[in-house]
Amino acid sequence: MTAYDELQSRLVAEPRTWLVTGVAGFIGSNLLEALLKLNQRVVGLDNFSTGHQRNLDEIKTLVTPEQWANFQFIHGDICNMDDCGTAMAFTAALAEGVVNAAIQNQPVNFVLHQAALGSVPRSIKDPVSTNSANIVSAQGTTCFRPAGFAWGYRHNQSALMVSINRMVAFGRTV
Repeated sequence: MTAYDELQSRLVAEPRTWLVTGVAGFIGSNLLEALLKLNQRVVGLDNFSTGHQRNLDEIKTLVTPEQWANFQFIHGDICNMDDCGTAMAFTAALAEGVVNAAIQNQPVNFVLHQAALGSVPRSIKDPVSTNSANIVSAQGTTCFRPAGFAWGYRHNQSALMVSINRMVAFGRTV
């Protein structure tokens, strides 16, 4: 059994709650698909500045209704503390589909931070927003650490997070 197979088995056996920022972007939506297919709970946070609703709509067609019920979408911004605080727990009442009492208010175990503002011309035209989204929030200093401490977030840079990103990168062609 490969490390990848072991990781998948472990995730299926012990479902976790994941926050994927930038969930409506290419990488974020691929992470969403991979996690839902492993029966994980996923909170997705996106403001659609570069992501698209069509990416989420596509994922909905690729997973079962039961898997989709494990997804909670928050239309919000990683630079807004209230949005981040809301995103740090999976609240089944906010998720679409069948509500499972066993997954009510599950704190986020892992954050996969994919939200970013691309484009060199954009960064020159609006360096403050680009810096805030790409550098400051990526370090977790303005948003997820303060929100996470209140909600029990564990900062984790383990191989598990790296493996999930690899799983998606090799699972689909660009």
